[in-house]
Amino acid sequence: MAKSKSVWAALALIVLLECCLFNMPHWRSLATGGASADQGPAPACLGPGLVRLPGGALKVSDPTQAWIETSSKTQPLEYLQVLQGGAGANGSERMLERVHVRLDLRAPGGQAWTPAGTATLSSSPSSDYLRNRSNVAQPAQARLWISEARGSLVAVSGLIVNPRVPFALRPARIGLMALVAALVIAFLPNSRLWRIHLDTGSRLQRLAFWLAMAPVGLWASWTVVIQIGGFVPGDFHEPGSYTYDFNQYGHLADTILAGRPWLDLPVAQGLAQAPNPYSVAVRERLLASGQGPIYWDYAFYQGHWYSYFGPLPALLLFAPYRALTSLFVPGGLMLPTPAAAAILVAGFTLTGSLLLVRLIRRYVPGASLGACAFALLTFLTGSQLTYLLYRDDFYAIPFDASILLSTLGLWLWLGARRVRPVSGGRTRPWRAEDNLEGCLALTAQEVRLSLPRLAAGSLAIGATLGCRQTFIAWGLLALPIFAPEIKAMSKGLRRTNPLSASQRTDDPLTIEPAFSAAILPAALLPVVLVALPLLAYNAWRFGSPLDFGNRHQITVVDLNRYRPPLSNLPWLVFYYLFQPLTGSQAFPYVQRFPAPLPVWQYAEPGLGGLFALTPILALALALLAFRRVREPLEETFAVPLLEVLLGLSAALLAFTAYMGGLNPRYMLDFSCLLALAAGLPLAQALGHDARRPGRERRVLRLIALACLLFGLLTCVLSCLTALEGQPLFDQVASWFAAF
Repeated sequence: MAKSKSVWAALALIVLLECCLFNMPHWRSLATGGASADQGPAPACLGPGLVRLPGGALKVSDPTQAWIETSSKTQPLEYLQVLQGGAGANGSERMLERVHVRLDLRAPGGQAWTPAGTATLSSSPSSDYLRNRSNVAQPAQARLWISEARGSLVAVSGLIVNPRVPFALRPARIGLMALVAALVIAFLPNSRLWRIHLDTGSRLQRLAFWLAMAPVGLWASWTVVIQIGGFVPGDFHEPGSYTYDFNQYGHLADTILAGRPWLDLPVAQGLAQAPNPYSVAVRERLLASGQGPIYWDYAFYQGHWYSYFGPLPALLLFAPYRALTSLFVPGGLMLPTPAAAAILVAGFTLTGSLLLVRLIRRYVPGASLGACAFALLTFLTGSQLTYLLYRDDFYAIPFDASILLSTLGLWLWLGARRVRPVSGGRTRPWRAEDNLEGCLALTAQEVRLSLPRLAAGSLAIGATLGCRQTFIAWGLLALPIFAPEIKAMSKGLRRTNPLSASQRTDDPLTIEPAFSAAILPAALLPVVLVALPLLAYNAWRFGSPLDFGNRHQITVVDLNRYRPPLSNLPWLVFYYLFQPLTGSQAFPYVQRFPAPLPVWQYAEPGLGGLFALTPILALALALLAFRRVREPLEETFAVPLLEVLLGLSAALLAFTAYMGGLNPRYMLDFSCLLALAAGLPLAQALGHDARRPGRERRVLRLIALACLLFGLLTCVLSCLTALEGQPLFDQVASWFAAF
């Protein structure tokens, strides 16, 4: 009954928002006696900076005088409609698809013009309506400025004062509100999800999980098809400037197939002969003299271009695609970087989700299905998955691959320990379906250890050395995950004789010395097998196994001489974690803001710190201070794992901030670890617990839900800020254009 009331209340709210709030411009225009477009545009005159072409379009001849002016007849001006249409002189000229405009108003008898707002005209009809955002309610004249460069062609045919804004129902907007409503209803404090026990063996729960993963797989498949079908290599060069080539992994794949260490890219003679090609001044002089190309963010060493990014994605994705397509196309095709990014991000979404479910199953055995689902949403937002969704250039590929491999490795490690299943309150005998192939029998009869899973997990985490090297630190998580095995193994190695039957029953977990000798190679040998070829590859390219090429990159400073200032570190840590969001008057009402530092260091503007963007992470970690949350986690030995997760994230945060400065993508070095750490206390605190008072639990769930919704909102906003200028951005912006 309560659920049906929530559904009806949500439906009523959606109707109210769609018909009243989002269509408020329509009702306002009716109140001012809005005119229909059929009545024709108001008389207008062009500024000296605009020229009307025979086809009806306008050409900007002087941006300082490019305006259209009309009289508003001193009536209240609520909206101004820009009529779009027209063509160039011969109909073949290319018109601007997005036109930036500014509205100015002049009061009766006044001489000064008052700014009344800016907007961007696009293909969406809603973008044609500009609202008066000034304090001049009854202007005598309105002037629309065309804020575009000289020579631009814009399809603007006229203006309508106080138009009748049409009533419009947007299915996409309604669907989005319905999705948010469904999310809220699902996680209301008394929702049934909180009372369903998490059961990873349930077919129904497994089906629900795969249905939730299906949209990500469909998105990745669609992206791959679209990118492959319309791929154009990204290579941007302007005279006197650097060359920006975003096909770095494609070039690296060609190098691997050709069997040489350097990239097949042209080298400027002056750069090859320069005594210090990493000097910014030297490079600027070469560019000014017309010597090029000089590739930005590529490594340059002894007269050749290299990639300092990890080669493993090129080896596993880009090179096989080139080789496969060479069977049909002479020379093969280059795999589009966004397609590779989509594959890796979809893989991480799956492996990261499976990892968190396995963590909750192991360390929070009494968790509810609602708590697990809530923790999953927290993990996906807190790990900055949104950034990976819209950042699909070669910079993101090492992060995509590393996070995928790291979460896959931990998932395999957590599944290596096989505990005898319990049936009817008693441990039942091992069965064939328990998948014991390759497992060592530990002397505690209810425990087995799968060596293939252990080795596969080590291989996956060791492979991060070939992607983003900082993620190899995830290997330290083996200490808390396998703490019982490590302790038992150390005891076994100190024994010279096999254990007696009495010894086996006294110890909770013991391992024979022979078994210990098998565990160590299974855990360490895969890492060695990955590391040795990578170190040899470094020596082949740069003469040293430990030289990954970072110091040879062509970037804003000479990394061979530059030393990061330690005084910036506290500021950088603050920005990475707590930088507040900066508002904006224009859609999407937030903006990226540069972070000032005491001493110069590389810093890119960011939207906000990790805890500012996803406050649910801060709430989850704060829950560890409460005894009722911490003590159950101590009983399941989750606290050592949480301590390592938090310690690793702090160390990687400090290292990344000091060495790399401030960059939103560097947040990925530590955000996933924090998001994993947040999942366990959330699952423990929000799940069903008979010892917790009902009111306290309901309040906590409401606070957590509010924090999660805010984090989801910032995810959407961060995507929109990155998509500005694309059709999707214009479509969403049109929903708010007339407000």
